[in-house]
Amino acid sequence: MLTFGLALVVGLAAVPGTRLVLVRAGVLDVPNQRSSHRQAVPRGGGVAVGIAATSALMVTSWGVAAAALASAAVALGAVGAVDDVRGVAVRTRLAVQFLVPVAAVPFLVHDADAALPLVVLFGVSVVWCAAYVNAFNFMDGINGIAAAQAVIAGLACAVLGAWHDDTLLVAGGLAIAGAMLGFVPFNFPTARLFLGDVGSYFAGAWLALLPVLAIRSGVPAEVAAAPFAVFVADTGTTLVRRWRRGQRLSVAHREHAYQQLVDLGWSHATVTGVFAVLSSAIVAVMLAVDGEAAAVRAGGVLVAATLAAGFVLLPRYVGHRVLVPAG
Repeated sequence: MLTFGLALVVGLAAVPGTRLVLVRAGVLDVPNQRSSHRQAVPRGGGVAVGIAATSALMVTSWGVAAAALASAAVALGAVGAVDDVRGVAVRTRLAVQFLVPVAAVPFLVHDADAALPLVVLFGVSVVWCAAYVNAFNFMDGINGIAAAQAVIAGLACAVLGAWHDDTLLVAGGLAIAGAMLGFVPFNFPTARLFLGDVGSYFAGAWLALLPVLAIRSGVPAEVAAAPFAVFVADTGTTLVRRWRRGQRLSVAHREHAYQQLVDLGWSHATVTGVFAVLSSAIVAVMLAVDGEAAAVRAGGVLVAATLAAGFVLLPRYVGHRVLVPAG
C-alpha cells in the first residue's frame, strides 16, 4: 500500500499549489456551450495528479515497463497542457494519441502471457489507448465523474494484478487511484479546480494502459475492460448518433448521457454517484467471473452490458418522467 499512500499524500500536497499557480497564470476554464459550470474555474489540476502518480510509481515499481507506462502518460499529458494554454490542432492531437502508444505498448506486451497473438494484441492496444484517451476527455465534463472513473478502474486493476501476480498492474492501479483521490476534495462536490486536458490526457493514457498490462498477464479481455464500460458506452453511442446525423465529431456538444441528465435537472453529485454505483457493480460482476469458464464470463458480460446500457438510456427514462409526471 506504499504506492497508494504516497500517491495520495503527494496529490493532497501538490493540488493546492498547482491551483494557486494556475490562478495567477490565468489558466481558466471559461464556460461555453458544452460546459456544465457557470463560472470560470482554473484548469490544469492534472499536473498535480501526474506528479503524484508518477512519483509514487517511480519510488515503488521502477523498471522498463513502469517507465513506459509513466512516460506515455506524461507525454500525452504534456500535449494536453499545451492544449490548455494555447490550443493544439485536432489532427496533431490525434497523431500524438496514436504515436505515443505505438512507442509504449511494445515495452508492455513483449513478454505477454495472453491468448491473442502478439501483433494483434499490439494493434488492438494502440487503437484502444487512442480511443480511450479521447473518451476520458469527453466524459470529463461534470464534477467528480473523471475522478470516480480513475479510482474505480485503478482499484479494480490493482485487484486483478494481485490475483494474477502482476506487481506493476497493482502499483499502476493504486498510483492513479491514490493520485486522483488527492484531487477529489478540490473537484467534488463543488469544483474549485478542473483536471484540464493535461489531466484527462494523462489519466486517460495511464488508465488505458492498465488493461493492456492485465491482458499481458492472462486476464481475459472482457474482465480487463469492465471498469471502463460506462465511459466507453456513453462516448461510443454519442459519437455514433452524431455521425449518423452527419455532425462533426470534433465540435463541442452536450449530447452525452451524463450531460443530458444534468440538463434534465440532476446535480453533478447525483449523476456522478449513479455512474460510480453502476461502474462498481460492473466491476464486481466481472471480478466474480474472472477465472471462470467462457460461458460464465459471457453471462457476466451480458450483465455488465445491461448496466452500461442502463446509464446511456437513463436520460430517456428521466426525460419521460419529467414530461409525463407520475399520477
